[in-house]
Amino acid sequence: MISKTFSLIVLTSFLFSAIGCGKKDDGHIDCLPEDQQNSHRALVPEAPLHVVVDSSFDPTEVQQIQSAMRTWNGVGGFFNVQIGTIPADFRTNGFNPNNCGKAYGDRKTFYIVRHDGRSQWIFGDNVPGATVRCETSGGGLVQQIMMINPYLPNHNYKPEQFQSIVTHELGHTIGLEHSCGTAGDVGCDLPYNHPYHQAVMYPTISSSLPSTGRAEIKTSLNENDRSRAQCLYNL
Repeated sequence: MISKTFSLIVLTSFLFSAIGCGKKDDGHIDCLPEDQQNSHRALVPEAPLHVVVDSSFDPTEVQQIQSAMRTWNGVGGFFNVQIGTIPADFRTNGFNPNNCGKAYGDRKTFYIVRHDGRSQWIFGDNVPGATVRCETSGGGLVQQIMMINPYLPNHNYKPEQFQSIVTHELGHTIGLEHSCGTAGDVGCDLPYNHPYHQAVMYPTISSSLPSTGRAEIKTSLNENDRSRAQCLYNL
């Protein structure tokens, strides 16, 4: 049986220089494993973050988004949520991840936007979720936006994996990088039973596991997800 996987990503664009956030002077955070020292981005300056969920998500999707937030809130109270309208020019013009001069939120507020199909989706057919963060070159968060595309035309993922995708992307919004270690690395190839592979924050997820043929579901945090979040925020 063929195991199909797809990627989940975070992109970071940089602005001006400023004071860094979260690291010690030597660039290390002592409570992170040595091979995960670079597995984070800028931290959020204050929790909870205010999250505006696109009103075009259907009721089941909204429930799953809220459930994913509760999962992370069980670690650190990171999110509060409202259902709202996405700015009209976002719908009209799409989103350029390299344009951090356009404000769709700020350090304390971000949107979760629903895309429908390929139109204005720049991340590829095999990437159903993406989080774009604008940071200063010194490591401070300026703004971010999270995008979910449940209906890409050539996707491999299954509808029951929607909440898994959202849970992963929410991890990026609090500054977690992928569990495989190197910041921005989406090419990890760890054995399935490796604890980093089992993490919500592993960069790929399978729509058909070799052992069962069933879609891989990751809606609960594993120890690595929890411990990294607790470490970064001194929880």
